Amino acid sequence: MQLYAQKHTMRKPMISKETRNILILTLLTAVIWILIEIYHINNKSNVQPNYRSNLTPISAEIDRDTLQNLRERMDIENQ
Repeated sequence: MQLYAQKHTMRKPMISKETRNILILTLLTAVIWILIEIYHINNKSNVQPNYRSNLTPISAEIDRDTLQNLRERMDIENQ
């Protein structure tokens, strides 16, 4: 009787099939997500922007001919 009581109390806790399935699906989702992120990082474009062209100063002059052309376009569209 004593042997039966020891065996009975030392059992591992059982995980239900539903819980096991959820754990497996969660693990697979996490692994796939990590693999996709690694793929995305490795295939990311490494194009370096041309900083000098971005740092050129903008001219403060106003091109009056261009403004006049724009005014004429607006007049045509309004008619």
